[in-house]
Amino acid sequence: EGRAVWVKICGVRDAPGLEACVAAGADAVGFVLVASPRHIDEASARRLIEAARGRVATVAVFRRVDELALHYARALGFDLVQGVVGAGVAVSADLLPVEIDGATLGARVRRWGARRVLVDGPRFGSGEPADWERIAVVARGRDVVLAGGLSSDNVAEAVRCVRPRGVDVSSGTESAPGQKDLARIHAFVSAARDAARTLEGS
Repeated sequence: EGRAVWVKICGVRDAPGLEACVAAGADAVGFVLVASPRHIDEASARRLIEAARGRVATVAVFRRVDELALHYARALGFDLVQGVVGAGVAVSADLLPVEIDGATLGARVRRWGARRVLVDGPRFGSGEPADWERIAVVARGRDVVLAGGLSSDNVAEAVRCVRPRGVDVSSGTESAPGQKDLARIHAFVSAARDAARTLEGS
């Protein structure tokens, strides 16, 4: 579907959550491997990665990615590794770098060249929205995955404003921290896809 939006549901912790993401048509699911209400232990992560294989991409989510985190995530079998990239980490196809929104965002994203970059709100993982107008400028001509404060209520507007390559949601698909809401997952994916299709047709 050309520039159809890539949809990632973050903070998946159990099989029902994973199955809801697959059924809703999400492209990727994120497993949080750092201290958080959404943290998943290694044994559960292994089981869910196996269950997801060939159906939806799996993303290891760290605050910061260093070589140790990369090695750990790859050993578990994740498709992608997401986080703020530490100094000395070699750029690789399975790395999804994170940049926090702010005045210097444009310069920070440019250093990644043509790579896909996830842009989060002003504070990492806080669920606060980013400045969509600033990110819309950054997203012209490069693949930006928009995160921060998204839900089924605002994702269509975000897609129209920013025109991101992808969107990433966590708390916007929960009934409580760490508890996925199946209806909210479906509503989010549908709203994002409908907005992207409308843009493609315009």
